[in-house]
Amino acid sequence: MRSTVPSAVVATAILLSGCRSASLSGEPHRHDAGDEAAGHHDLGHDAEARRPLALGMNFSRGWRACPDHAHQSRCGTPYIHAFHTEPAFLGRDLLLHAEREGDEHAVEAEVEWALTRRLLLVAELPYEWTDQGDGVGDAGLGLRGLLLETDRLLLSGQLGFELPTADGALGAGETVVTPGLLAWADLGGWVTAQAGLNFACGAQSHETEVSWGAVLTKSLPFPPLVGSRHADGHAHASVLSLILEGRGSYVLSGPEEGASSHEALLGVLAPFTSDVEIRTGWTLRWDDEADAASGWVVGFVLHL
Repeated sequence: MRSTVPSAVVATAILLSGCRSASLSGEPHRHDAGDEAAGHHDLGHDAEARRPLALGMNFSRGWRACPDHAHQSRCGTPYIHAFHTEPAFLGRDLLLHAEREGDEHAVEAEVEWALTRRLLLVAELPYEWTDQGDGVGDAGLGLRGLLLETDRLLLSGQLGFELPTADGALGAGETVVTPGLLAWADLGGWVTAQAGLNFACGAQSHETEVSWGAVLTKSLPFPPLVGSRHADGHAHASVLSLILEGRGSYVLSGPEEGASSHEALLGVLAPFTSDVEIRTGWTLRWDDEADAASGWVVGFVLHL
């Protein structure tokens, strides 16, 4: 499985080198009547007017086209990164967060880099402080593909790899392949829902696990805490967002077959500058073998 990762990177680099401009023709931008009644404004109307038409389910388009670099939907609804559930949308962002759960602490850095209109490369690296020791955890590398795109719904597939970069009990000790499906939906009134379903399988042990994530977000217009919003057509969404997130996992096979764990998170995201969002949240986690434990998470999102 190790040779699969470099092959994916080479393939995406070839696609990126052949990136061509997408068609700029399309219908005039239309606001949702309900959003206008609620007093919501389009974040970057000029940029939206220049965006190409939504791909729909046309799989013949967009694979080599330059990325549609936007941070909100065509209806003006912001794309908000959840804390743990991977998003279905594609962009170029750096995410960094620190979290505590009981006596364990971790810091994780993640880069999401859109290669084309439909393809995104994601890489992440954690550092952990646990009872088993301190050190770098298993690194992650994945490729996300946009499968369905409409004004209010996105569906993506992602193939990820967890690489055995950790020492001892800090990691799985083998390459883990993690295919999954990701969804994003605009519910109106700047309320969005996100969901993810992932399947993990050890390359050598063949131990398997299924995991899920679900997110509900409400956003409100809010000025940056420092500076002001960009005046150009590529303005990022300047919003305050309340985030309710849940996730869980269930072991399908292996020594811990039947074990499950769950987590609930309540968080808030706010614009620090025009390009940086800060976020913090409170978590509650429970599983089959231990009592519920609370924790916290804090970090930022840098739009590149």
